[in-house]
Amino acid sequence: MTQMAFQTPQGSSSATFNPPPTDGSLTLVEMFDYNALHSPKHPLFRYESPDDGSLQDITWVDAIPAFHKAARLVRSIVRNGKGEASPVVAILASMDSLTFFVLMAAIMRAGCVPFPISTRNSPAGVANLLVKTECRYWFVSDDVTTQKLANVAIGQVPDHQIKNLAVPKFSDLFNATVDDLLPPLGVIGLDEPCIILHSSGSSSLPKPITLTQRMVLPYGFGPYFGEVDWCSEVLSAHGVPMFHMMGFLSIPWTTMTGVTAAFFAPSDNFKPPVPSPPAVMAACIKSKSTMMITVPVFLEAWSKNPASVEALKNMKAVQVSGGPVQRETGDFLASHGVNIVVAFGMTEIGVGTMIVKKQVRKEGWAWVETSPHVDPVFVPIPDSNNIYRLIFKKCGTHDPAVINTTIDGVDAFDSNDLVIRHPINPRLWKVHGRHDEQITHSTGEKTNPAPIEATLERDPNIAKAVLFGRSRFQAGVLIMPSDPNAFGSLAEFRNRIWDTVTKVNESSPRHSRIFKEMIILSQPEKPFELTAKGSKRRQPILDAYETEIAEAYTAVDAISRPDVDLPDIWTVDGVLSFVRSIVQSVIDPQLGENDDIFLHGGDSLSATSIRSSIQLAIRKSKQVPVSVTRSLPSNFVFDFPTISKLSAFVYGVLLVTGSIINVVSGKGDDGDEIFDWQSLDPASTIVKLRTGKGEPPLIVLHGVAGSIIHFKPFQEKFRSALWAIQITPETPSTSLKEQATFYYKKIKEELPYGPYRLASFSASSFLLVLLTLTFEANGDEVRQMAMLDHFPTSIFPVIGDFKKVNANDPNTQSEFLERGFEVIDKQLRQDDGGLFPNQKEAADLIRDVSTGKSSNPVGKLRWERMKGTLLQMLEFISSLAGSETSNQTVEEATASLVNWMKVIKAPVSVYVASNGMVDCIPEYARSQWKELGVRETYPNAEVIHVKGGHFGILANDRLINSLQKGYL
Repeated sequence: MTQMAFQTPQGSSSATFNPPPTDGSLTLVEMFDYNALHSPKHPLFRYESPDDGSLQDITWVDAIPAFHKAARLVRSIVRNGKGEASPVVAILASMDSLTFFVLMAAIMRAGCVPFPISTRNSPAGVANLLVKTECRYWFVSDDVTTQKLANVAIGQVPDHQIKNLAVPKFSDLFNATVDDLLPPLGVIGLDEPCIILHSSGSSSLPKPITLTQRMVLPYGFGPYFGEVDWCSEVLSAHGVPMFHMMGFLSIPWTTMTGVTAAFFAPSDNFKPPVPSPPAVMAACIKSKSTMMITVPVFLEAWSKNPASVEALKNMKAVQVSGGPVQRETGDFLASHGVNIVVAFGMTEIGVGTMIVKKQVRKEGWAWVETSPHVDPVFVPIPDSNNIYRLIFKKCGTHDPAVINTTIDGVDAFDSNDLVIRHPINPRLWKVHGRHDEQITHSTGEKTNPAPIEATLERDPNIAKAVLFGRSRFQAGVLIMPSDPNAFGSLAEFRNRIWDTVTKVNESSPRHSRIFKEMIILSQPEKPFELTAKGSKRRQPILDAYETEIAEAYTAVDAISRPDVDLPDIWTVDGVLSFVRSIVQSVIDPQLGENDDIFLHGGDSLSATSIRSSIQLAIRKSKQVPVSVTRSLPSNFVFDFPTISKLSAFVYGVLLVTGSIINVVSGKGDDGDEIFDWQSLDPASTIVKLRTGKGEPPLIVLHGVAGSIIHFKPFQEKFRSALWAIQITPETPSTSLKEQATFYYKKIKEELPYGPYRLASFSASSFLLVLLTLTFEANGDEVRQMAMLDHFPTSIFPVIGDFKKVNANDPNTQSEFLERGFEVIDKQLRQDDGGLFPNQKEAADLIRDVSTGKSSNPVGKLRWERMKGTLLQMLEFISSLAGSETSNQTVEEATASLVNWMKVIKAPVSVYVASNGMVDCIPEYARSQWKELGVRETYPNAEVIHVKGGHFGILANDRLINSLQKGYL
């Protein structure tokens, strides 16, 4: 190949990387061993250890034995006669990217041609690829979905003989020794095959594309023509699939530039992490990546998260490829200092533009510059305004993998891409669209509309169909009905054609599937624009329906299954049935409750559909505040990828938000503005339940789990100003003192001047004392200090006697937690007249989490909060003696608490539930502690005995009237 002058030689100043020769004297596979010899200590891979979170680097000298060990495995099975073509070895696998990288490199090192195949292909597509490439060997991972795909594919071509190979595990490969090393390679010609990749399969079937050794060298040399030395940078490749060209690029890039590839941690279980935007960004940050390669859909998600934008801003370059970036997203990120580098690449040509620029060019982020190693031709489109068809000619430094035209007698590849050239700088251009009308999604995947539209138009109900979805996450279809008067509604029409759409979806890649909600009908006043021959004029049609298409995408977050009924009662079983119906309708009717969604065909699009269906259903049920529904994490389907885990999450959300109690909103019967629970913001520390009529509000602290849901009936009966304080993600969790200081500041922000009225429910009595002391220390007046069914010193008879009170003693901690939970469990299981009918289920959930029987996230959150509060109480009591490691007796600890609390100036009232905390005190001590030990500290305190359980007293008229005395 022709040697060129490079703008930025890679690794020239590196102490650990000695770049391989760039003159074509070595092929890609030969460079592996070259790097092990000349750059042994240079890091090739980086990942975060799943054990302790530390960063693990694998150097070239450590990686090469793994390459060779896997290559020996291939050689031991794959037979090749002398003079025969190199055997093709396919990979159809759900596996981590690092091991995938090693396996592809190993197949090359074994003298074979790797052929990674996307597991997103249809069985027919996979079968066609095997036949076309005459592939006789393939590695297939043993997960259920991949095995099913492989078996169905092979079943469609029974005459094609192929040998299944077990995918090697990371742990097996990286225990290699020098004995696994292979002898030096023989001569490898530049025109011999290096790897086979395949097209997207958006047409009827995907097509294999063979890349020779000569073709892949410019893949690795591309950065030499850019402005940045990649050597020793860390490239986040967490979000790109290895079967795609974007994933394969990590091999020549690391080999030829010295960049280190950062991947998710390798795993032996063939359950790689699903690369959702939050997961990829978290991994990118943890790996300390300085550069990134990603797809537009991830950029769009990150642009909505300030922390992600800040992380992108700190990178040297964010390289985006595979599809068009929405203008709004690119403009926003560029304006915030993100160095977006648009890379134009195709499997047929590699990367054809400069990578990477040091900063966004002054003309704008969307403009790209052709790399010097390619020879582009811009063919003007007749009757267009500055639009050109982009073609790449074969030249001394660039060999297209596919030749489909000639220019001036020279073989060339017609990309079918339409581009716009910059009006001032002729070296710059940007993609306008596709000449062949192929749709490129924001994921980088492509949909060929022609065969899909042709199949749809065979349905007698459909006159014309036009697919859309450029730069969007998923495809949709605009349909002109054969008879607009033959149906009564859009839903009816969708159901009428659904069998046809289902057939289309079955034969299409998953990214080309059409969901019911993305079917739009034409309007009589806007008929499709057709040519004289009756053909569709695609772009004018799409332009005419631009608004309707945009509205469909806006509504995609509200995707729901109309045939899924909401539960009559939101019990555990009801929620499970509801979630099961949604998931099975999207993934597979036979999907089991513990089957992993993403190991049974699920992908990002499926997750979006499931998430949106659940969110909309919950919103329609009016069981959860709208703000809570909106604040559900966008990736919760990824976090809980089975029906059982997902239903537990949904049930937990309903449980923790108190969905079972009737909502009160608007104005009370006294005309007072009262809080609408549908608007509850889980991020708001202070929630104003009633505005009152100018009196100072009673500010009530949450219970032990941090929630305020039990204040709903309490609120209904109040007739004066009432505020509540809840735990939020912002609340400090290190100590009770910090938490009280935090609440003090929050209250001061809302209510700068007193007097103040404060109350606590349950174990937050400790916080109440701390908060009152803080107010009084700052010169504020606290006129009311009320404790509802708890007093700090009652902690000992309630939880039990201890020989010593030592917060750092594991036995004391364990005993304190165990007894504390028994008390909480007992209170939760009280019926309280049916006021809180889900309490028992809440108790069961927390018990299962605390004993390790459940990993329900909401239950875990509540248990962690309870455990944290109990331990903070223990630490605080110990600290009163001057040291958290003190060994106080219970008597000494009680005396310390009493002395600490005695300095309070505010009037104290304590409300004791007849069947609440006193029921948790041993009978022999109950008469002594019937007032919860209040008198020893506050002899003149008002003690009010209230009939009811620990939670039930919140609806007790006597308690409510007493709390408001003097303020009504």
